Amino acid sequence: MNPDKIPFKLLLFLLCGYLAFDYYQFKNEETSDFNLKKGELASAQLEVGKLKKKLSELEEFRKTVEAKRQKVRQLSAELEKSKGKLGEYADVAGVMKAVISQAQKSGLTVMGLKPAEATKFEYVVQQGFEMTFTGVYVRVLVFMDRLTKLKRILNVESYTLKPSTKQDQKFVELDGIFKINAYHYLRSKVDELSKPPAGGSQ
Repeated sequence: MNPDKIPFKLLLFLLCGYLAFDYYQFKNEETSDFNLKKGELASAQLEVGKLKKKLSELEEFRKTVEAKRQKVRQLSAELEKSKGKLGEYADVAGVMKAVISQAQKSGLTVMGLKPAEATKFEYVVQQGFEMTFTGVYVRVLVFMDRLTKLKRILNVESYTLKPSTKQDQKFVELDGIFKINAYHYLRSKVDELSKPPAGGSQ
C-alpha cells in the first residue's frame, strides 16, 4: 500500500462522518441557521394566531355594533310612529274641532267644550278637555267608539250621565259631561340619541 495514497473508502467514510456531524450541528445546535429559522417561524405563527384572534374579536364587535344600530333604527321607527299618533304639538283648537265633529256625527248635541289644565309627563303632555252635551245613551256609545278610531290618540278619562227627560220614555235624553284627554309628544334627549351622527353612516 502506497503511504502517499489514502484509500477512497476511507475518504468516503471520513466525508460521510463530516457531513453527518455537520447535519447534527445544523439540526441540534440552538445557534444553527436551521433552529434560528425554526424559532422565527414559530414566533411568526404565534403572531398570526394572535392576529386571527384579534380579527375574530373585531368581527364579533362589528356584529354587536351592527345589531345595536338595527335596534336603534327599529326604536327610531317606533318613536316616529308614536309621534304620528300623539302629535308633536299641543293643537288645542284642532282637537276641539275633531271632538265636536265626532260628537255631532254621533248624534250628540254639544253644549260646551273647554280645555283643562295640561299635565306634563316624562315623554308626553296630557291635555285635558271637558265637554258638556245632551243625547241618548246609544249615541254616547257611538261617540266613544268614534273617538277610538281617530288617528290621533284621544281617550275618555271619565264621564257622568244624568237623565233630563222622564225615564218611562222609549229614548231617555241625557245630560252628560265627558272628560277627554289628548296627548302630544314631549321632545327629549331620546330624539337626539336616535339621530345618526352628522356625516356618519346610517
